[in-house]
Amino acid sequence: MENSANRTIARSLKKRPRLLRLLCTLSLINGVSNVSIYISMAMGGPVEVAQLNNDAHLVRGLYKGSGLEHLANDQLLFNHALNEKIIPVSLTFIILYAMSVAGALMMYQLRKRGFHLYALAQIGIALVPAVLITANSYSWTYTGLWMVFSLVWIGLYRRYVRRMS
Repeated sequence: MENSANRTIARSLKKRPRLLRLLCTLSLINGVSNVSIYISMAMGGPVEVAQLNNDAHLVRGLYKGSGLEHLANDQLLFNHALNEKIIPVSLTFIILYAMSVAGALMMYQLRKRGFHLYALAQIGIALVPAVLITANSYSWTYTGLWMVFSLVWIGLYRRYVRRMS
């Protein structure tokens, strides 16, 4: 009992680097906001197909002249596939973002286990669009961009793993 209390005190005495505090804070904000977004998406259920078709004009307009016009149709297919699977996809994202939040909290407490939980959650978040929704160029582009973003954050967190117990 006393040994555990000494370890807790020693851990709290370790100074958290500012960048680690910033990373954890931003990860918590991102995770909590995404959990709430996906809860509302799951509660709302699928949208009407007419709404998706109206959005098609907006999507095509966003890509016009960008050199990425080929992604417009894939994004529309992605949106329709997401709409059909909104509940299971939302629940998956809720679980993964909750894992990310738990990992960030653990890392803030300088617990190494949090790093592994956070990294696993981020990789899962990156793979969901291509694996659960549809595998087309839009979902793989999203997955690739999210994977780069995740690897940068995981790399920044990795700098502090030695300080964690």
